[in-house]
Amino acid sequence: MTTSVRLTKCFDKGSTAGIFQALGLGMLAIVLCLSFGCNAGEKTESSDAHEEHFPPHWPETIFVAADRLAALESGASEKGPDSWVSLEQQWVDLFRWLPELAADSELSKIDFDQIDAISSKHGISMEKMLEQGKKLEQMKAEPGVSEAIAKLQQICRQELQRLQTLEQ
Repeated sequence: MTTSVRLTKCFDKGSTAGIFQALGLGMLAIVLCLSFGCNAGEKTESSDAHEEHFPPHWPETIFVAADRLAALESGASEKGPDSWVSLEQQWVDLFRWLPELAADSELSKIDFDQIDAISSKHGISMEKMLEQGKKLEQMKAEPGVSEAIAKLQQICRQELQRLQTLEQ
């Protein structure tokens, strides 16, 4: 007999004992839920959040992203850490992620704004090209892309030099 049927029968008795029996069953349900967990099979916050929220080709820093874009542009890069994601998708993702990666760094506001502008300008056009089924070679040939990657690398080199100077 299920709990809901038992509860109904307890209230049908119309006595104080029936109410106490219903409360006892309710308390038992709460204890069982707390003991065995109400979210059986679901991930908890202690799950590996990195895998849950970030794809394997997510670069750890803006510096890694700049190097990865340069490697993809030069053709020296294979599929990389996430082999099931196309090079085209990785290219687009890297452009889109630049502002978030820059925000996680110690870059100046001027440098951040330049990186954000690169992402805004080229990320949207690259995403449209991806939707149209364009190949990486066509994306790399888009006007201003090489200059944008060169600017990104210049900003990153200057920031790395600044950080090394601070460490000394």
